[in-house]
Amino acid sequence: MPIHVPGKRDRHGKMSSGKRSAVAVLSLTAMVDLFTVLVVFLLQNYATTGEILDIPEGVKLPDASEVRELKPANVIIVSNKEIKLNNDTVATYAEVKAQQDWDIVTLKTKIEEAIRLGDWVFQFS
Repeated sequence: MPIHVPGKRDRHGKMSSGKRSAVAVLSLTAMVDLFTVLVVFLLQNYATTGEILDIPEGVKLPDASEVRELKPANVIIVSNKEIKLNNDTVATYAEVKAQQDWDIVTLKTKIEEAIRLGDWVFQFS
């Protein structure tokens, strides 16, 4: 049996040298079904809470051991440079260090004011 060069052959064993027409039939229904499944999958896996926390550079957060949905609340950020309440600087490290007692009066008044006004949702400018 002789060895032949691979390729398309006609019924007599000779190479056919005609043009190939590349026609791919795409079913529109199948494509719409595919995109519908893809959109539903992406919508179910897209989780947004609408909450953005602006974390200063000096703050390192611990790794989360349990992940749950956060409720809107006031955010207090304590770093080695300053203390912030809802992204507003309340006191600096030097001010707190210069105090004689542990009570940070400005932070206490800002928290009491936020509770009194019912401003539980932090707002960013």
